[in-house]
Amino acid sequence: MPVGTVDNRFDLALEALRSQTHTQLEIILVLDGLDLAARTTVHGVAARDPRVVVVEIDERLGAGNARNVGLRAATGEYVAFADADDVVPTDAYRRLLTAFAQAAPDVVSGRAEQFTPDGRETTYWTVDDALWATGGHGLRLSDTPVLAFDHTPWNKVFKRTWLLDTGVEFATRTTCEDVSWWAQLVVRATVDVFPEVVYRHRRHDASVTAGIGRGDDLSDWVVQTRAAVETYEAHGAREACAALGRRLIRREAWTRVRAIDALSPSDAQVLADFVAWIGSWAEPNEFEQLSAFPGTAYALLRQRETHLVAPFVRAFDQPADDAVERWRRLAPEVGRAIASCGDLAADLWRERMFRPVVDAAQRNEVLPIRPESVVEFWEAFVGGRLDDNEQRVLSALRDGAVEDVAFLRRNRRVHPVADRRLGALRISFEGLEGSAPGRILRDRDGVTTVVHQGVLSSDTVVASSARPGDLWSVEFELSGGRRHRVEVAAAPSGITRVRNAIRARSGRRR
Repeated sequence: MPVGTVDNRFDLALEALRSQTHTQLEIILVLDGLDLAARTTVHGVAARDPRVVVVEIDERLGAGNARNVGLRAATGEYVAFADADDVVPTDAYRRLLTAFAQAAPDVVSGRAEQFTPDGRETTYWTVDDALWATGGHGLRLSDTPVLAFDHTPWNKVFKRTWLLDTGVEFATRTTCEDVSWWAQLVVRATVDVFPEVVYRHRRHDASVTAGIGRGDDLSDWVVQTRAAVETYEAHGAREACAALGRRLIRREAWTRVRAIDALSPSDAQVLADFVAWIGSWAEPNEFEQLSAFPGTAYALLRQRETHLVAPFVRAFDQPADDAVERWRRLAPEVGRAIASCGDLAADLWRERMFRPVVDAAQRNEVLPIRPESVVEFWEAFVGGRLDDNEQRVLSALRDGAVEDVAFLRRNRRVHPVADRRLGALRISFEGLEGSAPGRILRDRDGVTTVVHQGVLSSDTVVASSARPGDLWSVEFELSGGRRHRVEVAAAPSGITRVRNAIRARSGRRR
């Protein structure tokens, strides 16, 4: 464990190691340039637990160097790494070591999760592939390219002699010491994946992970990522390169593009060069498959129009109420830079404004932008190309009827079907969530009659005769006296159902 700071987080991290159910542990604390008071504190802990070994480094050279020093000092058959602000679950090492007893992998990797001060817990992004939910044995990079994603050292246990024999060491004087390190290991490793949480990574403002969103250490990350890709290419790991390219574009690089506002002009140029470099080896259509917002930001970067990327990201990452004015200023420059905007305004509106507002309304959350702003942008730059449901939703947004927006979107696929039943009519609703107030209408010979009014649910029986030529519809009640009308389809007759069943059976025989 590299120790760069002694605080409450370190106390919790160390206690988690000392509390492991696998008690045959050698806990090596590498003090990375700590002051006298901090060193004294750590030595005091070691004096109370003979399993704790303290190694001191006078000059602070970072976690990579500290891990190299600790590995050389280790004497156990297996070795694991942990950070001084994270938590290893009590049973983690015992469970990981069972894999070595059952087979002969070089490395066992487990699932990691991250947690925040406000109590939120999520799967850590390097292991959010399905592989870490199902597990696997005897995996190689050649058959499991997603292993390239799993570059963190702390969710793993290694066979120590194998790790030393590779000659691979962590990069030093960098904050991204594990990216190229893992690439050099995984091209030669046999890996077992353990589908349970074995590590808990703490997110806080001072962590390296949190710094990514601020654009910290961009150059370090670029250098280490380039080195990793060069390793995969040198070993002919084409599938790993393809998977990593897709991942970089959609996640790691995109995170840094979204943080471009925090970069200096020179760092923004470094990012543009890096994105262009990805395009030189990633699958040709990876950028083209992106949606409008990331696709446009990347297109601007690839054209080296770095001065446009930050205002574009500011305008659409979290659209503000002045989105209309922002896009009016940006659109001519964006069009000039990427040659053709086409339907870009409509795509951006739907992706970054309309859908987020509708989704928030469905979840009963605070809307990310005023409904009026969504309508204003549509009227200024889009003005058409909406389906019937979107038109109704837009009308509700125009009136500020958020509850109607939620209902319309939840029930956009509602499909009423009429079925005659002994003189009455049964209307079933496919796609209706719960129940809703409304009425059922019959149009006979040009005369419309309300035949049922009240709460409509999945099945509603109408005590009314049904004649050939009748047209039926359903109107759901919305706010402000408005209604949402849906035509009722006739259920297939008994004869039709029998014919369909015969056709289906005949098809199966063939």
